[in-house]
Amino acid sequence: MDARPAPDKAARVLEALADIGAASTLDDWARRACRHLLDIVPGVSSTYTEVNTATGRAAAVVHPDPGLAWFAQWRPFFGEHAHENPIVAHIEATGDGSVATWLDRDPERRFERTALYRGFYVPNGIRSQIGFALATEPGEFVGFAVNRDGGHFAVGERTTLTLLRLHLLNLYRLVAAREAGVSGLSDARAGALGLTARQTDVVRLVVAGRTNDQIAAELGISAGTVRKHLEAVFGMLGVASRAALVARALGTDAARLR
Repeated sequence: MDARPAPDKAARVLEALADIGAASTLDDWARRACRHLLDIVPGVSSTYTEVNTATGRAAAVVHPDPGLAWFAQWRPFFGEHAHENPIVAHIEATGDGSVATWLDRDPERRFERTALYRGFYVPNGIRSQIGFALATEPGEFVGFAVNRDGGHFAVGERTTLTLLRLHLLNLYRLVAAREAGVSGLSDARAGALGLTARQTDVVRLVVAGRTNDQIAAELGISAGTVRKHLEAVFGMLGVASRAALVARALGTDAARLR
């Protein structure tokens, strides 16, 4: 059985990555990612959690947005019992943030007897979850989950989330650099990659989240010429997507994903 995403699903993933990568801030990035996750893998909600002890940044996003009153009601209880989630417990114990469900990490279903499951998830209509974390620096946690009111997650859905996970960290770094006002591609880095002056111009605009048409307008060239420059750069750098190109430009390494 072929577990690869269907062509239409693959196209939706590419569209999602392009939209997520166009975010101007990390908060915007998280909201876009949650919205697309729930569109690609249906459920009752999708969630995002980020903690960075170095910068003091902490963020939580739920889609659809349940409102401030919901967060005020549930945040203290969830924060106290979050460690009971078997996906979170596994990540904390092993550093393995790969895509998994509650049943994957807790086949004996002991989690269903915990305060977190009975006191938070069940009242909110959640009885199954699939989630993953991005491999970040020590002191950082960036994780996503899709929640359902029951049932299992198909092999194809797991494959799709694994594909998304491979690119989300690079997009996180890209948007963080954009939010901080960092260009992302220095002259020295461009030289080390062997880019020409025009290729450098094009790649910098890709890093900035521009589309081919927008790049063409800014540089005063045709969209076809932009495509030719990108085809040459893709071949030279051995990458096959804009997300992978951004990773090379920023000097990040997808192999850090565990």
